[in-house]
Amino acid sequence: LVLYSAKAKTGKSMLLMNQAINLSERYNLNILYIDSELSTKSFFLRLLSYFSNIPIKLLKSGRFDLISENEKRKTAERDIREAQNKIKSLKIKHIYCPIFEKDKLYSICKKLHKQNKLDVLIFDYFKSMSIKDASDASAVYLGMGKNIDFIKNEICGDMSLIGIAACQSSKTGEVADSYNLERSCSTLVMIEA
Repeated sequence: LVLYSAKAKTGKSMLLMNQAINLSERYNLNILYIDSELSTKSFFLRLLSYFSNIPIKLLKSGRFDLISENEKRKTAERDIREAQNKIKSLKIKHIYCPIFEKDKLYSICKKLHKQNKLDVLIFDYFKSMSIKDASDASAVYLGMGKNIDFIKNEICGDMSLIGIAACQSSKTGEVADSYNLERSCSTLVMIEA
């Protein structure tokens, strides 16, 4: 399990999304993208913006009539259609999962694995709020360690999957919330912004 650690708002989710795209496009791998923050609709809107080069704000509003020139408007509509086709060709399954539920995650992964539709698990991202009792510091510390061990060993290890995840680093640049995350991953990549 490769774990990326970076401060808040430094592009961890974009990095993971780019990895999902790259692994699906270049290597034809099946990606399961578990997301603790973005709904599936928001994730695919982000993908649409990425491939069409149209700002999310404009995509959300649907106000293409605000684009001044008729030719630019037609180009935007064409870019959206092409981006939609591109997204359909990707082997990325996105699941919004704000609370870490081991049984649910395991059953989803096991089902996809049995169908030969799972090569890579991306978990975006490990955070204390995904622990049911996030107010108890020791519960967070132990829970985060158990969660990463579960992803690394019981899902990625037992099913021979590539595992990629992210977590937040503190203001001092260390892995935030739990040393157990740093200790339990296979490779830790610290991103300084």
